[in-house]
Amino acid sequence: MQPMSLFGKLKNVCVITLISFLDLRDKRIKRNMKTEGTKIGVDHKMWMIIFQILMKNNEKYILVVIINQYNSLHSSPSEVIPIILIIRIRRTIIDKLRTNQLSTTL
Repeated sequence: MQPMSLFGKLKNVCVITLISFLDLRDKRIKRNMKTEGTKIGVDHKMWMIIFQILMKNNEKYILVVIINQYNSLHSSPSEVIPIILIIRIRRTIIDKLRTNQLSTTL
């Protein structure tokens, strides 16, 4: 089952942000995670917890942040609590996404 099929099953999704293809050894990505997270109310500590979990593996991940529709409509951006999905995907899918063959599905 491809990870992409997961997106079709999600309910009450207002915004999906694809933060990046994470190369977990790249310090620039770590900085970008902090910046992106701050914009949607994920504090630095939460990002560091996520980052530490990911660092235990040497595999490639996509980090997807889903903001619940209710939260985004009834809260200020700093109060939004996102649902965070960390999806491990095969290298072949990453390569296709990098060449924009599947990026339109996101």
